[in-house]
Order: sequence, then C-alpha cells, then structure tokens
Amino acid sequence: MTSKKIKTKKNLLDSVSKGFKKNGYYGVGVDTLAKEAGVTSGAFYAHMGSKQAAFEMALNAGLEKMINDMCCLQEEYKQNWLYELVLFYLSREHILNIECGCALAGLSFDVPKLGDGTKTIYSDKLDQILNLIADEFKKRKEKSAETKAFLLLGSLVGTINLLRGMKNNEELAAQTQKQILETFNIKKQAA
Repeated sequence: MTSKKIKTKKNLLDSVSKGFKKNGYYGVGVDTLAKEAGVTSGAFYAHMGSKQAAFEMALNAGLEKMINDMCCLQEEYKQNWLYELVLFYLSREHILNIECGCALAGLSFDVPKLGDGTKTIYSDKLDQILNLIADEFKKRKEKSAETKAFLLLGSLVGTINLLRGMKNNEELAAQTQKQILETFNIKKQAA
C-alpha cells in the first residue's frame, strides 16, 4: 500500500469512528461517512469493504487506543493511574467530546446488533481493558478483582453516557466522580 493510500485509510478511519460515535451505526450512512472523510463512496468501499467492516475497524482501533492510553496512564501516574482514569473519564472535556471520546462509551451500544464477529472484536479488547484494571486491584490485594474491574468500568461507561444526555450535568459529574473513587477505594497515594 502506498503512503497516500495509508494516509487516506487512516483519515477515513478517524472520520468513520467519529461518525459512528456521534450518530450510531444505524444513524449514519456510507455516503455521509464518506463525505465527512472527504472521499467518494467508492473510495470508502475500496478502503473499508463495507459499513460493518468500517465499524469493526473503528471499534478495534478505538479500543486499542483505550488500552494504549491506559498503559500511558500507568507509566505516568504509577499507583495513581486508576485515580487519574476516573478523573479524566468523568471530566467535562470527555463528557462533551462524544466524537473523539472513548470508543467504549461511544460504540458499545451498537455491538450486540452487529453479530458474532463484532462481538468477538469487542470481547477480546474489553478483556484486555478489564485485565489492566483487575491487575491494579490485585496489586492492592483487593478481593474479587475481576468483578471489581467490571463494575468500575461499567460505572464509568454508564455514567458518562447518562451525563451526556443531561443538561447542567457538571455538579452531578463531580459528585459521581467522587462517589466512584470512594466506592472503589481509589485514593490518590503519595508518590
């Protein structure tokens, strides 16, 4: 693949991801996705294959980005990375930024409707995300680390989606952030 084709595909994937997060799988068509990316529908199909394949690529890339971002948080904040994750995830910036926000919050709704192939991609990446969180709980000698990881992640994803649908959500976001940290015993530790 030439560098121009690689660049076009990357730009198309970024645009498609934003379109699916903003509108949902069934709320946007190929023509709109292609137009937003600045390509023809023919170019869309040449690079993506199909709308579902494009969704799966966006899902895979978005969840892989989340995994990488979590690893960067671990590296930068060490034992405080979960604390920082909660602060960022429920921050005003992330709540307002649906198109560029986390793929887990933006794309999960459509996964069950798109068949086993999509579910496999989702499940594999979700397992990696949950393992990162569970490993942190295990380091802290927490019981039921895997279940706690699932509940924490579910709390974050569910909360951000609810907050995104509400007016005047800033105070509730701050209170929820504080409550999640308290509930899961995530405290900022001295470095």
